[in-house]
Amino acid sequence: MKLLDDKGRIFGIINIIDLLVLAAFMAVVLLAGYKLLGSSSGPIGVSEVGQKEVYFTVKCYARLKAPATAFKPGDQLVSVTKFVSAFIEKVSYENAIVTVQTEDGRIVAAEDPTRVDITVEIKAKMDTSGDLLKLGSQEVAVGKSFIVKTKTTEATGYVTDIDIR
Repeated sequence: MKLLDDKGRIFGIINIIDLLVLAAFMAVVLLAGYKLLGSSSGPIGVSEVGQKEVYFTVKCYARLKAPATAFKPGDQLVSVTKFVSAFIEKVSYENAIVTVQTEDGRIVAAEDPTRVDITVEIKAKMDTSGDLLKLGSQEVAVGKSFIVKTKTTEATGYVTDIDIR
């Protein structure tokens, strides 16, 4: 038996073009099935295995007062365009300290009357079984930059503390 017959059919059964179309159709069906059935149904950043409560603190330095005071306890965090399983537990503010140059040329620390430092305490459910702690699209690690983003406001700061329970 020949691989291709005189009509271009493989083993005399199916045409090569028909086989390629069938393979492409099967690939599309499998990919659609994976997208529909293979993805998690919960908020992004949450997995069933290794899921624990993670408390972490983000310090946002020298933010304008008006946007800073928009953060409220109970606000849910957003990653890119989707809510994640993380909520603001506590928000505190203190006057921002900035460096200024005096008339005689010295550099000194002074309070900025228009800016505050924000401390945001966050409670999140995260998969702790992997090598990294991730919340949505962001890595959570002490010293790492983190964007605290809610439905109404956002500020960039640094993670200062993590407690996994």
